[in-house]
Amino acid sequence: MKKILCYLGIIILLCLTLLPPVLRIMLPDKDQVKEEIIIKNQILSCEGERFITKTIYDNTKIQMIVIKRLNPVSSNVENEDTSSVLTSELDIIIDSLKNESGVTYNILEDGDVLGIDFRKFLW
Repeated sequence: MKKILCYLGIIILLCLTLLPPVLRIMLPDKDQVKEEIIIKNQILSCEGERFITKTIYDNTKIQMIVIKRLNPVSSNVENEDTSSVLTSELDIIIDSLKNESGVTYNILEDGDVLGIDFRKFLW
């Protein structure tokens, strides 16, 4: 009878020894810290004589780019400099992008608007 009680005591002590690691693995922690995700929307805007651009950011990802090309009010031949070269390059880029898929192109009274929606593209 003493041997049975001794073996039973060893089994109980062994179960008590293994119980904390088993419970730690099987039961989840109650005090899990949830990560808070802060969504920050920002709009970057830039205006020039012929172009207005707006870029909308969602955290660090670009959501949309809108470029508005204004109709020229008066053309001053005297004021042509490096900005005219940049203007012509932007005109070429806008003209090449306006027929692409995923790009919105609208003609308004004071100019034309090109919108590129990056939410449609998967990163």
